[in-house]
Amino acid sequence: MIKKKEKEPKNFENALEELEQLSEKIQGNSTSLEEMLEIFERGTYLSKYCKEKLNDIDDKITLLVKENNIFKKKKIK
Repeated sequence: MIKKKEKEPKNFENALEELEQLSEKIQGNSTSLEEMLEIFERGTYLSKYCKEKLNDIDDKITLLVKENNIFKKKKIK
């Protein structure tokens, strides 16, 4: 579970955007070791947040497909 002490992004898209910004910051080669550690920690948090959101969506889609019997098995002749 995500730690509540971290600032939670508004949504999945905001988390991805922040991850992109952190990646660009690291590639700039002007970050100190301490700042790199902070970026790594935040990036790890955001990555976990995104993974949890994607898993939640996957679970919901799977449930909807099962409930509505959307995909029926084809009979092989």
